[in-house]
Parts: sequence; structure tokens; C-alpha cells
Amino acid sequence: MLMTTQQALAQYHLAYDNAAYRATCGAIGWLLLAGTPQTLTSVTDTPDYIELANLLTDTALEMCGHPTYHGRGWTLAFKLHQLGTERLERGVLDLAALQRTFTAVETYLALFRQEEG
Repeated sequence: MLMTTQQALAQYHLAYDNAAYRATCGAIGWLLLAGTPQTLTSVTDTPDYIELANLLTDTALEMCGHPTYHGRGWTLAFKLHQLGTERLERGVLDLAALQRTFTAVETYLALFRQEEG
């Protein structure tokens, strides 16, 4: 079903949970911190963090049926995979930590999942 921008935004706002969003962004921040001397506070000012946090919101809007954000979930998954793989290969991140990041993202996005019916 095609949704209007207004319908998708209404759906997004109904499902949005700020604590879950902040926790998920925190998990993304920890992924970005792996192998760097930065602090969590300073990593939130980096272009990578800002891009991923925006992609997280865009993906939630995509899941709510917003017509503008088609494909954002794939972009988010690709970028997280790329960052995680690079850190795994450098040995500064373990697989369990990467999986926690993906689990946090999936848990947050589940708030917006539309049931077909």
C-alpha cells in the first residue's frame, strides 16, 4: 500500500521511542569507537556517526511507508557491515560486539515494522 508523506510521518511518530533511538545510536557510537582514541562524546560529532544516525531515522521512515526513503535500509546495512568488517579485520572489534550493534539496530527498527494484513 502506498502511503502519503503525512501518513508515514504519523506512523513514525506513533512508533517512535526516544530511549530506544538513543540506545541504538549509542551502539553505533561504540562500533565507531573501536580502535580509535576518541570518546563516545567526541565520536558523535563525526561525519560517520551523523550519517549513520540519519540513516537510522531514514530507515525507520522507510519502514513506515514514507515514499522518499526507499532503499535507506539497504544503505544503512551496507555501511554498518562495511565499518564492522573493517574493524574486525583490523582486530579492534570482536564479532560479538558487532552482533550487538546489529541487534540494537534491528530491535529499534522492529518498532516501525508494518504487519501485512
